[in-house]
Amino acid sequence: MEKIIEKKTKGSRKKPRYGIRKLSVGVVACMLGYFVFMPTTIINATELKQNDFNSRIEAMDLGDKSSSGNTDAENSGYAPNGKYSFQDLKFNPEILDRENKANEVKFEIYGKHNIAASTDNWKINLQIDERIAKYITKIEVDPKTGTTSGRRVLSRKNDTLGRSTNIWQVNYIRSANGLFAGAETTDTQTAPNGIISFEKPLNEILAEISDEKLASDKLFYRIYLTSKQDNGGIVPGIDSTGFFFVNGIDHYPEESESLENKDWFKHSSVEARYIKNEKFNNKNGAIVVDHKISKNQNFAYNTSAKNTPWYLKYGVDSRLVKYIDGIELHMMSASSSTTPDYSVNNAKNRKVAELSIERREDNKDYGYGLIMDNDLSKNLVNFNNALPTPVTIRYVYKLNKPMEEILADLKKEAGVEDGKAFGDDFQFFAWLTDKSQTSLIPNTYGAGFYRVQDIDGDGQTDDEEGNIDQSPYIGIPIIKPPYQGDKKVHASVLLNENAGNGNKAELINKNGETIATISDINAVDEEGKPATMTVELEFQIGDPSKLGDVGDDVTVRIIPSDERYPNGEEATVQVKEAPVAVKAPVEISKDADLTNDNAFAKKGIKNANSMPEGTKYSWKIKPDTSKIGEKTGVVLVQVPDRDEAFEITVPVKIIQSFEVTVTNPPKQTEGKKILDGTKVISANEENFTVSDVHDEGLNSGISIDKNGNLTGTPNKLQWGDEESTTYEEQTIKVHAIVTSEDGKTEKAVVVNVVVQRDTDGDGTPDIKDNDDDNDGVTDQEELDKGSDPKDPNSIPMIDITPIGKVDIENEGQTATDKTAIKDIVIKPSDKDATVVVDGSKLPNGVTYDDTDKTI
Repeated sequence: MEKIIEKKTKGSRKKPRYGIRKLSVGVVACMLGYFVFMPTTIINATELKQNDFNSRIEAMDLGDKSSSGNTDAENSGYAPNGKYSFQDLKFNPEILDRENKANEVKFEIYGKHNIAASTDNWKINLQIDERIAKYITKIEVDPKTGTTSGRRVLSRKNDTLGRSTNIWQVNYIRSANGLFAGAETTDTQTAPNGIISFEKPLNEILAEISDEKLASDKLFYRIYLTSKQDNGGIVPGIDSTGFFFVNGIDHYPEESESLENKDWFKHSSVEARYIKNEKFNNKNGAIVVDHKISKNQNFAYNTSAKNTPWYLKYGVDSRLVKYIDGIELHMMSASSSTTPDYSVNNAKNRKVAELSIERREDNKDYGYGLIMDNDLSKNLVNFNNALPTPVTIRYVYKLNKPMEEILADLKKEAGVEDGKAFGDDFQFFAWLTDKSQTSLIPNTYGAGFYRVQDIDGDGQTDDEEGNIDQSPYIGIPIIKPPYQGDKKVHASVLLNENAGNGNKAELINKNGETIATISDINAVDEEGKPATMTVELEFQIGDPSKLGDVGDDVTVRIIPSDERYPNGEEATVQVKEAPVAVKAPVEISKDADLTNDNAFAKKGIKNANSMPEGTKYSWKIKPDTSKIGEKTGVVLVQVPDRDEAFEITVPVKIIQSFEVTVTNPPKQTEGKKILDGTKVISANEENFTVSDVHDEGLNSGISIDKNGNLTGTPNKLQWGDEESTTYEEQTIKVHAIVTSEDGKTEKAVVVNVVVQRDTDGDGTPDIKDNDDDNDGVTDQEELDKGSDPKDPNSIPMIDITPIGKVDIENEGQTATDKTAIKDIVIKPSDKDATVVVDGSKLPNGVTYDDTDKTI
């Protein structure tokens, strides 16, 4: 099988925001969270508010002296609950002083088990922040107090690729060169006098990190127990983290401690896991936080505790508040069994109270809450009274959306692309106070966090994958859905460098049959070095029919080479419909040019409408259109989600093309009906039809009938002025669609109709009429004298000659009825002038004699 490796770009190797590991080399898949617990001594430290613990951890580059090739917290899965008798394992380093010039840090390790053991099956694993781990030269400790055995030197652990890590190991059982007496099953044992040796003074190491980073990016450690017979699985409940307490940087949440209760407890831690369980009555799951407190002696709450009732106080990361649906308090009775069971399903681990937190963002206690009961040990907390058994208090933070969606939110907020590695923390806090609510019960404060993490960028949190025995170093494969009959199927998968070599991929059909396999999928670069990369997979299918029919499932399964993860990563898609040729030939006109054609090519594909959006069609082998007849051609169908185009042979029929002839008509006269039978469209078929006729919205009165004849009467045309091109004639463009007899071919045509203006409507176009407006004045005279030859109301002016002086004799006299008037004589200076008197307006009996111009 062919395997193609695509190297990730430089930009894709960015590390997420936390300081103790390089996420580029992977982070534990089923990480319970990193659980911080505080040391036993109270410090008068620089003010550091509780909410400062919520600071997001930023990425930091490791220096040149980094001694670890892999700084991940390993993912090794979990051994069964209730199988082993271990109840306690904690690491307690001394407080770090920034003025300390020594090259060492002292520590103790605590452990407790309930059944005698003497094998080397169990390994204590101690992981230390790389910022100080890179300077470590040796870690050694005495076994359980009182023994004469020699000191134990912890050995540095290598990863599956043989690279050194920042994890050190030592056996748990003393007789197997370990730390704790196998036969002592009562109190929590102590391995004392531990020393971490550095190659340079502590004050220089801390100065190199800086006070700012020490405050925001704690120097974390993790201690956990693994079982060889469980493939290195972590013993449930025996996994915690903390940080090196730095003098002047860190402090406790309460102002004082309850000194009357100072002797009861040895140490405290917080552990967290994301769990989905029907018991929570919440489909989105919950972050389960266990507050664990180690005892110094056989403490009994009702008889030993002072200043009661005590209060339980708890808090969450401020960024988590919006995702919390509800909080439950569980009493952990099964954790005190000889073989402790920390599972959710055990009936003895039961809900005893509903809790709440402050949700007002402007409140100083935002994200925190407390609970008290007058009979605390009976109703809320199993203190394992009068026994040395550690106390476990469980807080269940139920979520209002699935962790996958929370992960997506965090990625989006951080600007991390899909498919990229990501890690971020939700921090948790828990402690006890006496009845004053302000005095801490010594050594009960724990602060830790749950890591929302997706090292392989597949959208699933690593702990979810670990819970179902899937590798956190192998992403969910991405498959290009195959088409029916394909001989190749392409997929890709993101491998973290910790995925190692020898991984395998299988292609499985709907019947569960493996129809193709790719072996030796290695997370290495071209030089053979471990690398995080996307691997492109190409499955070759010997019998394409086994791929299945359209709609059948096909699955790609990536099987890890690491035996710790028996369940492979899977993805399933459905077989898609491949393009199919039409049965009836595609008719193409004779002499058609198919050089850039895609329309006829697409018509050759029967199911073209079912192809994906963006599918392109073209001719690989064009049919010969020079001669009429039936032929074939080969169509390339390029779908966007397939590298190679389909080659489909389609039937073609070359036919005589449908030819249309347009004849522009004679010039038409405005207002005059177009002569019947004025043919403007003809074709090489008799029964063609004409439709969709329009004149570009002019409403000119001109149309074309279905037989191709020009019809109508041109009118209502808009004419231009004398300087325009439409003064006496204009061209009307009449558009039409001509359809062949069989209805398969359409052609758009334009008929140009020239219309001549006829202003007076006398049937003679203005271009031939010498008096356009019929006002009795010729067009030329009107043009010469400045009037409008197109307007009958516009006529030329007439010259007027003055008549000279006129004398009237006896004008202005007063007449009496029935009495004669004196003659009124009109005497113009021009003897040839004509005098006209309107006799109709003279009084009765008065007349005008035009001979002698006398009235």
